[in-house]
Amino acid sequence: MIRRATSADADAIAQIWGQRETLGPDKKEHIAEIRGMVGRIAEPFGFWVSEGEGRVQGWVLLFPFRASPAVRSSMAEVSIFVDERRRGLGVGSELVSHAIERAKAAKIEYVLAWVGASNQRVRRLITSLGASISAEFPSRPINPRRDKVLLYRWAL
Repeated sequence: MIRRATSADADAIAQIWGQRETLGPDKKEHIAEIRGMVGRIAEPFGFWVSEGEGRVQGWVLLFPFRASPAVRSSMAEVSIFVDERRRGLGVGSELVSHAIERAKAAKIEYVLAWVGASNQRVRRLITSLGASISAEFPSRPINPRRDKVLLYRWAL
């Protein structure tokens, strides 16, 4: 079941996020940031979770690509994380599809996703849902994996 995230989901969201990204010693700050984000994201954008067996299985965030009024209503960015125990079971597909459908309903023209080149699972997932590579960026010094970053785009 997909539902809008609440501040009560912040710990579970951070735990799932921490499976892929290093939250470091500032984990409490990340949880506070998530709680704030959940309350700030307004329609047509949103923060949703997939819930099953009484717990959060994954989450997707659809947010404005830029705050600028010139692109705010036409471009969005999507971010997705799925609990490692639930990967490969359709949770990610369901979450991304939900966000894309919400974007279409809001008449957003483009949805973007930044994906590390080595993240084959997410690359396959979003390509299967209609996204295509729009740009490629070299690795960043702040990224310890030194992974090249790919910008995927859905043209809605």
